[in-house]
Amino acid sequence: MALTPNRIHFVSRYNDRDNRGYKDLGGGLFSTESWRVSEAAARSVREVWLHDRKDDTAWRGGNVVGREPVTVTGKIRSNRWRFIVRAVPTSGVQWPGATGGGPEKAYV
Repeated sequence: MALTPNRIHFVSRYNDRDNRGYKDLGGGLFSTESWRVSEAAARSVREVWLHDRKDDTAWRGGNVVGREPVTVTGKIRSNRWRFIVRAVPTSGVQWPGATGGGPEKAYV
């Protein structure tokens, strides 16, 4: 059975030079880089949060307002998605406890 989270947390290290992990779209929106998640998870998620490390609070996050599948050339099992997110204040948003998802993401 596929996981259908309401919230996904990603380890996405912020870097002032290239803003790795997101692109500011203006008007309070940003897009994430592409992440490997199942279609069920991509379609069910309502919030996305970006963290430098699992023990840091989120540096960016908010409500998912769009999603798009991304094809990665040369990858057989791409299954990657990019999320369009309306940013909200991130103060105090912690990495969740024991969850599914893998080493660089957490499903809640």
